[in-house]
Amino acid sequence: MTSALENILQVQVDAWIDKNGGDWKSVKWVEAPPAQEGGAVATGRVDAATITETFLSAAIATGDVRLLAYTGAEISPLVIEGGYFCTPDYAKAHADLIRRFAKAVLDAGQWANNHHSEAVAIMAKYSKATSIAGANHAVYPETFKASDLQALINASAKYGALKAPYPAGDIVLPELH
Repeated sequence: MTSALENILQVQVDAWIDKNGGDWKSVKWVEAPPAQEGGAVATGRVDAATITETFLSAAIATGDVRLLAYTGAEISPLVIEGGYFCTPDYAKAHADLIRRFAKAVLDAGQWANNHHSEAVAIMAKYSKATSIAGANHAVYPETFKASDLQALINASAKYGALKAPYPAGDIVLPELH
């Protein structure tokens, strides 16, 4: 189970299954909202789920599910799980705004990396998840360049989330190459 079919989390799990001797093509994926994934595993409606924080820590805290593996490292030491996109025309017309926005996102990541408990509370508030003291915390990139995305693009093509790989530089501001 995953929150959206052919998303980054599914690609990570497919890569983990592949690396650990399984047949990733044999998995039947279904989707559900993140808040429902732990309960679906606990009640046996699905065998496993890709659960993001703070939902993962909340599900584990019930004692009804357990963590099988952290995935993503099979793709790259740094896996970018989200991003912001615009059209090429908008990027050309608003290059300074986009540079400032990119800096703000990286600065926010740096703040979250250094303020774990406050970041967890903010994520819980906006995701409608229960804040769990000691919840696992993503490490956010504090720098970024196009090459950071290439491994994920390649894996996404290999595991069917993209039709074919392409150069990461094609979708990133030129100064980030």
